[in-house]
Parts: sequence; structure tokens; C-alpha cells
Amino acid sequence: MIEYYGSKKLSTKVIASLLVVSFLWYDIAWAGDLFYYNIEPNKVSVVPQIPAEVTHYDLLSSNKNKSVAPGLLPTSQDKEQSNKFAPAYIQDQQEKHEGIIRQKQDTEDLMLTFDQDLRNKINKPEEEGLELKKKRSSPEANLGPGGIYYTLEDYDQGGKPGQINVYKYEGDNARSGKLLEIISYDVSGLETNPFVGSVKEIKTDDGNSFMGSYSQVPSTDGLNESTIISRTVYSGATKGKERIDYILSGYDEDDIPGEVTIYDYSRVSGSSLDETRTYNTKMIELDYSNSSFKNQLTEDRMIRLSVYTGADKKEKVSYVLDTYVIGDEDGKNAPHQVVIYDYDKASGEALDEV
Repeated sequence: MIEYYGSKKLSTKVIASLLVVSFLWYDIAWAGDLFYYNIEPNKVSVVPQIPAEVTHYDLLSSNKNKSVAPGLLPTSQDKEQSNKFAPAYIQDQQEKHEGIIRQKQDTEDLMLTFDQDLRNKINKPEEEGLELKKKRSSPEANLGPGGIYYTLEDYDQGGKPGQINVYKYEGDNARSGKLLEIISYDVSGLETNPFVGSVKEIKTDDGNSFMGSYSQVPSTDGLNESTIISRTVYSGATKGKERIDYILSGYDEDDIPGEVTIYDYSRVSGSSLDETRTYNTKMIELDYSNSSFKNQLTEDRMIRLSVYTGADKKEKVSYVLDTYVIGDEDGKNAPHQVVIYDYDKASGEALDEV
């Protein structure tokens, strides 16, 4: 008996056979990796190594005289883009963070400027001729046979003094009266020829020199409250035993001192200078006619503290605490800068560095 297959069944078998062959060929080709080309790999370019500077200083401090704070803060474009999507509290935190960076950078710049100025003064040569010697004035100098009545300093290039220091004695007698105070006046806008007439170069026991006079001040015209630079007040029971009690400085337009520096001798031996404390006296009424005003100088008004070491007449600065700021959290007045003086290890006299 002959079976008859329709055309549809035959075509179905043909298609099925083709599919089997196709799948079989696909598996063989996959196993033989015939679908891929062996592509030559790209040459890897070698990036030259750029040497990086390794530093140990704070990134917030300035590298020499260059400030790095702008590099730490976002640009105006970045700030504008971030503020579009950042929540309000995130923006507030960012503002506080940027404020801290700016504040610390300002402090670092101030310390750098202060340190540089101080080093320039220390490294200045000792011998610079008569013009430099003219500018020196020493209240502790040898008063000579008659006693010094005034000194001149701060000479300009034309040889004109810019400051006169008038010595006030008990009984207005430099020979027998003890030294009461030294008042410094600004004479840059006055005629100074009367003062220069009796002035001569005076040498001290330590070899320094200054321009002073053993005669009374010839004229007091222009020497008034409006031209006062500072007042150095002395204490001591007898002549020759005087020492600085306090200094008034920083006079304003109303001829009122804005600062007072207290000299303290009582912390160690009572004879040598132990420390000086400078207070801000603005917006406070003080009576300087007696020493009771010192009781009104509270800790929150202190702006500078200098600590000394050494015997009497040989004191030298050990360190200085400066830039006092009252804290927001604890309300305490604390220094934000310290300057330490390093002296010669061998002799202990010469100043090595600050």
C-alpha cells in the first residue's frame, strides 16, 4: 500500500530540516569563534608622570605670600548650580563652612605679615650711621650730671624729628627729683628748630646712643592733649629706683587713650619684670590719677600678654600671647596667636629667632 504525503507535510519537513542544520551550524561556528575578527589592540599611550609637590603645611595656610583660600572655595558658577537643587539647610551649612575658611585664612595672613615685619626688624643691621642713632630714645639711659629733660626721635630724611619725649620729674628738677612720667608728642606738624637747638648725641652704658637734651623744653607750644602719642608713668619711692608702672597709648580724636599696658613685677621676685598686660580701654571711663583704675581692667578686655624672664635689668621677652577673641560658645577671652622668642643656646643673650 502506497502512502501519499501532501505537499504541506513535505514542506514542513524541509523547513524543520533547515532549522536543524542552521542551529547545528551556529553551534559549530560559535565553538570555532568564526563570528569574530582578530582586531589588533589599540596602542596604549603612556602619560608622562608629572612630579607632585609633597607638603606638610596646612592647606589653609598660605604658601609664602600666596593665599590658597580661593582654591578651597567654590566658584560663583559652581555655587549657583549647587544652590538650584540643594535644600536650604545644606546651603546654610555651606555658607558657614566657607566663612570658617575665610576667617582662618585672614588669621593666617595676619600672622604671616606680623612674623615677616618682626623678622625684618630683627635682621636689620645694627650700625646704620647717625641717622638711625638719632631715632633711638632710651628712658632707662644714663641721665648724666643734670638729668635729661627731653629726647627727639623718628627723624625723617630731611633730619626733622617727628616725636619728642618730655621727661617729667618731681619738683620739676631732673637732678634731685625722681622721674614721674614721660609724655611723647607728635611734632611732625610743628616747627622743631627750638627743640633741636640744645639736643646732642648721648651714649648709654650699653653702647647705644640717642638724641637728648639736659635743658628744659624751650617751648611747649603745640605740646598738648591733641598731639599726645603715649604716656609712660613711672613708680618708685626714691630717685634711681624708678620703673615703669603703666603706659597709655592709642589716643583717639577726643584725646582719650584706647589702650593701657600694665607692668607687673609681683609674680616672682617682686624686683624683675614678670609680664605686661595690654587692655582695651575704649568705651570705659577710667580715672588715671590714682592706681585704683587697674581694678576695672577685667579679663575680657585683655588684648595682649607678654611674659618676661631674667633678673632685674636683664629681662627679656619669653613669649607673647596676642589676638584675644571672646568665644561664642563659652564667652571666654582667649588668645589666638602666640609668638615664642628663641635665644642663643650658648650665651642666652642673642635672639636667634621668633
